[in-house]
Amino acid sequence: MRSFACYCCLCFLLFAAQLDAQAYRNFGANPILERLTVTLDQQVVNTDYHTVYWLEREYLAMPFEQSSTYAELELVLSQEVQEMALLPSRDFVVTDSLMMDGSSRVFRWQLRFEDLSRVEFLRLQFAYVDMNYQSKVLEIPVLPYTHTRAEFYPGNTDIYLGETQRYEITTDRLENLHLDGFWKDAEGYRYRLVREQNQAVLYLEPKRLGEVRIEVPMSVRRPYLTAEGRLQYEMPPLTGTFQVRQSRLQFLRLDGAEYVLDRNQRDIEIQLENHPRLQMEKTYRIEDTDEKNGTLIAELFTERRLGNDKILTRLRLYNTHNPSQGYLYIKDGDTPMFLTNANIIPRTQITKVEVLRSGNQWTTDTTVRPGETIDLRVEGTSLSRAKIAVEDTQLVVSDSLTRNDNSATLRVKIPMNVAKSSLGIFVGNQRSGRSLNVVEYQRPRELDFVTVNYGDGPRVVSAINEPVLYGGTIREVALEFDRNRIDGEDVVYGKQYLQIDVRMEDKNGRLLETKDLGTFVICPGTASPRFTYYAEQDCRVNPVLLNNYLAQKTHAIGEWGKVIVTISHDRDRYGTEGYTQTITLYNQRLTTFDIELSLPAGLITQKIGAEENISGLGGISIAMLAQFSFYRKGEIQRMSPWKIGAGFLAQNTFNFREDAVRDLGIVVIGSVYPIRMTGRLRFPLHAGGGYYLQQGKFFILMGPGIQINF
Repeated sequence: MRSFACYCCLCFLLFAAQLDAQAYRNFGANPILERLTVTLDQQVVNTDYHTVYWLEREYLAMPFEQSSTYAELELVLSQEVQEMALLPSRDFVVTDSLMMDGSSRVFRWQLRFEDLSRVEFLRLQFAYVDMNYQSKVLEIPVLPYTHTRAEFYPGNTDIYLGETQRYEITTDRLENLHLDGFWKDAEGYRYRLVREQNQAVLYLEPKRLGEVRIEVPMSVRRPYLTAEGRLQYEMPPLTGTFQVRQSRLQFLRLDGAEYVLDRNQRDIEIQLENHPRLQMEKTYRIEDTDEKNGTLIAELFTERRLGNDKILTRLRLYNTHNPSQGYLYIKDGDTPMFLTNANIIPRTQITKVEVLRSGNQWTTDTTVRPGETIDLRVEGTSLSRAKIAVEDTQLVVSDSLTRNDNSATLRVKIPMNVAKSSLGIFVGNQRSGRSLNVVEYQRPRELDFVTVNYGDGPRVVSAINEPVLYGGTIREVALEFDRNRIDGEDVVYGKQYLQIDVRMEDKNGRLLETKDLGTFVICPGTASPRFTYYAEQDCRVNPVLLNNYLAQKTHAIGEWGKVIVTISHDRDRYGTEGYTQTITLYNQRLTTFDIELSLPAGLITQKIGAEENISGLGGISIAMLAQFSFYRKGEIQRMSPWKIGAGFLAQNTFNFREDAVRDLGIVVIGSVYPIRMTGRLRFPLHAGGGYYLQQGKFFILMGPGIQINF
């Protein structure tokens, strides 16, 4: 099993290779694919035997019984690959990670499809790295299909002219039926198919007397396969034969099928079918029953007859009514005179608004940000046919399948250049009283927009991952901010709140000073699409110079002193850790100078120009030298094993033999010291030359020494 970090890295690299997958419009032509097998609902399909061509493209035909179901994928490749991953999709959730079948050619996944009946374009995309380390994508389009049955049993076949009959449709795949709710005309009747309370319903209205045979065409959203292996969207029609009889009461049609009940609205002017029994300038009651004392739905006042065989009337509404609840009766007092019907709905009103972002849950927090796409769910009354829109936004899609009178869902994109702080939600052309609050993004960005300059030119902070050794004097440490790197055209981060802490230590690690410089606000620059909308009164524009805040200046810390600068996002502002970068800057020196007293012992000396042989080993001498020591380049306070110095040598100071020659010389000596120091006593080697002041001769010398560390 690969680590999660490797998997994410692989997915990132392979997204860039998705264009390669477009070269194979028919996935069977892809040389890497040997077979893909899908097991679900106790059925097994594969790319060898279960493919279909649709819209000039090859698909894997996949039957399903349940819209949400579990499945297992087995991918067999024709050649081995370095890495393999199933790219994520909103249409399914991987429930088990990648399983390899003992090789780099066979891979398995377990996943759960979310809703196959609503998926428009289902694709399985496999990202892989081949043996040549090329990143590629194998894409296999999948066409889910299922068999759907729909029947209706009319029972009583006697219907009445001018009356609308309601019939329930029995089906095993309600979500797969195409029910648009529109009235359609046919020979001798008209009909419409609607979904009501998780039930498919046929509304039928005859247009002539006598026997009428109906054939209502049915279609599905997800196709099915015919016996010949062809995709089919059309279902067998709903059929039946009815006897249309004259209604007991004359049916009078209103010129509108739907009216909105608004207590503040005046009478609605409508046209009613003409009938000689109707009297002008008379008020008629409209009730929901032909019995006395029915519920008053509306009042109808007749004004005058028109030339188009209609009557101009005024309708005053009192209650709501749904045609599925039965007919409405036009009464003169308590006496029924005519039948009619209408859909009287309450005024469209939004009572609740919820927002959904990808990967999160629905929330009543209506705060949105520029450039993001959200799902918006509104709840209220009479929403099924209402045109709902958000001010100054782009409607991406409206989910008509889940829309009803009490709920509606739509997906909107907030423009990147939105200028308003509040976006109103409209119903038609009217404000609903609900709105979305627009706030700027405030999320931490990687610290690649911060540079540090300590005398060697600016360096990007996020690229400094090791201690910095600077050989010059650290006169100043300047932190600068490239504001144009914070926001991009498509990705916005907003203001950056940075905390800066400084710590200074000498070469032995002793604390010289520590300072919290506070929080600095860095606003995106002119390259940001949101630049004009950021309030800049608290934004930092000039560089941050550390010496303006420190009592101990950076140029006075001494050799191998260090300045530790920590830059981090303010957690209180973001609610997360954000990014943190620590820069350790050393005042590097390649040499050091000191006065040293050593005890050379057993020196071998030879006077220049003297005829005698090299003298024997001398006794213990005393040397006081001004010595230069050297540090190893690229290492922190690591000394080289050699030193060079000049000074005075008192030869044979502690040699008490009678023939010992004592003299004081001026010398230049190079010394080699042990690299490892295991105790207080060390034995360096010395070599050099000098001039005896008493004897007046030059000499050279070589020999060991004794050094005692206290």
